[in-house]
Amino acid sequence: MKGDSGRRSQKAPGPCRSWERLYTIDPGEYVDNDAEKASHQDFEQKLAALPWGALESTPTDLEHTLAERPVDLGEFIVRFNREEIMRAATKYGRAVYHTVLLYRYLLGAISGRHFDRHFSPFK
Repeated sequence: MKGDSGRRSQKAPGPCRSWERLYTIDPGEYVDNDAEKASHQDFEQKLAALPWGALESTPTDLEHTLAERPVDLGEFIVRFNREEIMRAATKYGRAVYHTVLLYRYLLGAISGRHFDRHFSPFK
């Protein structure tokens, strides 16, 4: 997590200072780039190991929400099959979890004060 322009550790130390108003959450190091090309067995193990409870979802819920359903991107519509969705979840699931964890930490640390947040794109 970054506060203003300085790099910070995963957890901001103590209560966040009043002058820190913009936080950038960069979860790139939590992206599993090996998930796309992992063997079926490794992929299934990675999928099962995701923090589903903390993500407030399950593989079945994710599949029912997204698999074979049209996603309207404005200029075109795409559909994803189960394999594509689950591999994406495996690749980005820990990064999403990390982002949610830090965002919730900030909400508690800021104690109701306004702050801006920026999420760096996953790499």
